[in-house]
Amino acid sequence: MIWPVSAGVELNLETTGRAIDCALLVSRLVALHTGTEAGPVIEAPYADLTDAQIADLILDMDLHVWTCWWFGGTSPEAAVEQARWTAAMRKAGWKGPLPGPEVVTRGAVSDRPLSR
Repeated sequence: MIWPVSAGVELNLETTGRAIDCALLVSRLVALHTGTEAGPVIEAPYADLTDAQIADLILDMDLHVWTCWWFGGTSPEAAVEQARWTAAMRKAGWKGPLPGPEVVTRGAVSDRPLSR
């Protein structure tokens, strides 16, 4: 199982270590609860990546940000996340606008690539 926790704006080794420890702890607790040695493994592969590094990966891999839970959301949490990731992607060199609602048509997502 992948836990998509990241370092945030700046790398903090204490916070990163806590996230990795938490993933390991939950994996061990589930294994103890089920009585097996080989329970589900929870990994936190982005725990030591900053927002800027993840934004760079998003652009390098040409990922579809409009499939993220926060994109187009109306909750305060979604607005905070959209502002956070838009700022990070702009700092990574992204010049394009965020894809608007026209990207989604009758449940299908456009395969229009993002551009730098």
